[in-house]
Amino acid sequence: MKYLLILGFIFTNLSAELSPQIYQEWKAKAKEVLEIKVLDIKTHTKKSVKYIYATAKVVKIFRSKSHLKRGSIITIYYTKRAKQTPLILGASEPITLKKSYIYKAYLKKERLYLYTIAAGGKSFKQLN
Repeated sequence: MKYLLILGFIFTNLSAELSPQIYQEWKAKAKEVLEIKVLDIKTHTKKSVKYIYATAKVVKIFRSKSHLKRGSIITIYYTKRAKQTPLILGASEPITLKKSYIYKAYLKKERLYLYTIAAGGKSFKQLN
């Protein structure tokens, strides 16, 4: 019985993360690789999904297929689970961006000045 409880605990807290090579591939294919400063962040939760909208200023451009310029103001939109679930399959969750923080961002253009994540949970790297 003791072993069943231990196994039950282990299996209810499993996560199936993607390999690091997948994230590296997604980052290499990202059409927009930018250093951004978050100017404003808005979130709302509906059912079990957290919707995140960040207004950011482009500080530095590493790569931009949409021809962004330094100083451009963009909106970044993405979602994540509102609550952590014990069993996670697929890509990791992206972080929730914070106002006034600077990040390296791997993005893709959705429409004029609207961007979304391009490398799953590894789409943002905090720089400060």
